[in-house]
Amino acid sequence: MVIKIHGADKLLKKYNNLKGINLKRGYLEAALHVQGDVQEKVPVDTGRLKGSIRADSTEDYGRVFTDVEYAIYVEYGTSKMKAQPFLRPSLVWNEKHINRILEDYIKLEIDKNAD
Repeated sequence: MVIKIHGADKLLKKYNNLKGINLKRGYLEAALHVQGDVQEKVPVDTGRLKGSIRADSTEDYGRVFTDVEYAIYVEYGTSKMKAQPFLRPSLVWNEKHINRILEDYIKLEIDKNAD
């Protein structure tokens, strides 16, 4: 029995092109999207925490972060202060959107490199 798959050569070429894809820009696009949502959800007193929310990426991941030392206490709370989560809910809320951004980016890169 012989099974012939039409377009297999094109599919293989696209698969091989995955090895050369650098996802840094895709990760950054996703992280910037989450950053915007984090900035909408973060509680504001002086605005310092909100202004410190940043996004960046490497070839391996994207991240949204802050260097404000009290951010962890706002996110998780303390024995004297109720938690006001803003990072985790933003990540969970945007999970599908992050996946869609990366999927679209990968498809674009495959198509661009397939020719």
